[in-house]
Amino acid sequence: MSPVRPARPHPRGRLATAAALAFLAAAGPAAAQASKAPAQPAPAAVDDEAEPVVEPEASALLKAAWDWLGAQPSYAFHADVEYDEVYGESTRVRVSGRVDALVRRPDRFKVFFDGDRGRKTYSYDGKRFVLADLRSRTWAEAPVTGPNDAAVETIVEKLGVPVPLSDFLVTTAAYSASELKAAYVVGESRVAGKRCHQLLVLLDDLDFQVWIEADGNPLIKKLVLTYSEAPGIPQFEATFTEWYPQTALSDYVFTFLPGDGDRKVELAAPAAPPVPGGKE
Repeated sequence: MSPVRPARPHPRGRLATAAALAFLAAAGPAAAQASKAPAQPAPAAVDDEAEPVVEPEASALLKAAWDWLGAQPSYAFHADVEYDEVYGESTRVRVSGRVDALVRRPDRFKVFFDGDRGRKTYSYDGKRFVLADLRSRTWAEAPVTGPNDAAVETIVEKLGVPVPLSDFLVTTAAYSASELKAAYVVGESRVAGKRCHQLLVLLDDLDFQVWIEADGNPLIKKLVLTYSEAPGIPQFEATFTEWYPQTALSDYVFTFLPGDGDRKVELAAPAAPPVPGGKE
């Protein structure tokens, strides 16, 4: 299983699990202020008899969040993540980790993952991708070029490497509007003391909730994915505790330099897409 999120096949291999991870799709500050009404007891989505609806307000809030992120020339973020490993048909074990990411448009990113199932770095400098395992002190590389969106697609889909929170490294949303079955504004909530709009979004085989900051920039503060069609119905959760927009990042930051004793290995061939929440 991916050390950071479950993944299912997707045109970009991202949030829609993650096509997602969708690991989302749908972006300006004005839209983020759209909802001031009191929260309703529950969105219509909880009523199985109700016709699924994509609420314009929910769509606008999603668009505001992803457009804002895609417009940032550089940024960094920290997220605490938890996800389910599924054993057998329904036994779930919750594991966790932390993700720190540095992004510079158009063609640089570095992601650090430290968790129960490993410690790794994922580095892209516009010319090559390097995956380093900090516990085994091994690393592998592959030639990759192009802007971050294309690089993520190559790394995830062609190389078979699931990059933690890859949906937050690119300029566009992880799923298209046509993939939305329903989207609702649940109401207002708070994440780490910040007032947020809580949304519920339904895709074909993935439901997710997202919390978008209501005051100031439309920052995504929390994300919960539920893989409703997968064995055990596993979940993935990410809480974004820090965002640093407009961060000055030099080329050196994205350059991988192996340490003494580090050993280069071959990048493993792509495996079959992992079952969300399943074992590797």
